[in-house]
Amino acid sequence: MVVAPHTTNFDFILSMGYIDYWGRNVNYMAKKELFKWPLGILMRGTGSIPIDRSKNLNVVQQMAEEFAKRDELILIIAAEGTRRAVKKWKTGFYHIAKEANVPLWVGKIDAKNKSAGVFKEQSLEGSKEDVMKQIQAYYANIEALDPKGWNPDFL
Repeated sequence: MVVAPHTTNFDFILSMGYIDYWGRNVNYMAKKELFKWPLGILMRGTGSIPIDRSKNLNVVQQMAEEFAKRDELILIIAAEGTRRAVKKWKTGFYHIAKEANVPLWVGKIDAKNKSAGVFKEQSLEGSKEDVMKQIQAYYANIEALDPKGWNPDFL
């Protein structure tokens, strides 16, 4: 599941609240350096999967292997890949879904309407550019907690 916008640390807290309400076990990726004592306990407890970014390891492949190892995996990925403002979104979520042959769901954290949730399952048929344009349309009226960090025109 790709989720946006992600502009503050508070987005994580809101997301965890929604996930608890949703009643599903979910996972998310985080750099492996965050898994040292004592933060590692919190990271694992909240469903984080460590990602090794120190070498030239393929994160898409790492996550496809995680999907292959498990009967069920709901992976949440922040579309921007960071809390800072970005001109262009990362597309790893698209490549992970394609490589792992799993559905891609589109989710939101909407500060304006004080809501979080899922828009829908996104078809991966067609070109990557067409799929990204379809995803972009979902976020046209979404507002971030920190508007300075949000770029809904990410293509």
